[in-house]
Amino acid sequence: MNKIIILLLLTFSILNETEWKRIAVDKKVSVLIPSPVEKVNVDGKDAWYGEIDSAGKCMVMVTDMGKMGIDAASLASALKKKDIYTSLKNGIALGSEGKTFNEQITTFKGYPAYKIGFLISEDGQSFITQSLNFFIGTKMYTISIISAKGKNHKVAQQKLINSIIIK
Repeated sequence: MNKIIILLLLTFSILNETEWKRIAVDKKVSVLIPSPVEKVNVDGKDAWYGEIDSAGKCMVMVTDMGKMGIDAASLASALKKKDIYTSLKNGIALGSEGKTFNEQITTFKGYPAYKIGFLISEDGQSFITQSLNFFIGTKMYTISIISAKGKNHKVAQQKLINSIIIK
């Protein structure tokens, strides 16, 4: 009887497993996103979305700071300053009534990075966004997991972050 239950659970988990697809964000960075992947333009920036399940999504976006007149050397120097982090954080949260948590200035694969969580309430719904922002040259790569409040997508978040390849 236990073998039948295990077999049924295994079959159920295989059928419900999300397929992930590797996308090239640009010539330097690629990442796995849940399929189907939707590419959109957000305020002039390329972004890719994939649905983990009905309560969670992945988002990858690239922002070229060079288009704003910032060179790589100036950006690298500025990223060491706390006020720049605060400005970037406020820019990310712009337009939302969000509260931040788990903020961290760090590195990712040797590149300057910020990790930040947002609890956002809009239109009567609450959701949590966990973001990793890392910088290469003049580009900021934003890797996010968006979950309905009370839902946990830590496994998908780890898979997304672990899948990042930087050439």
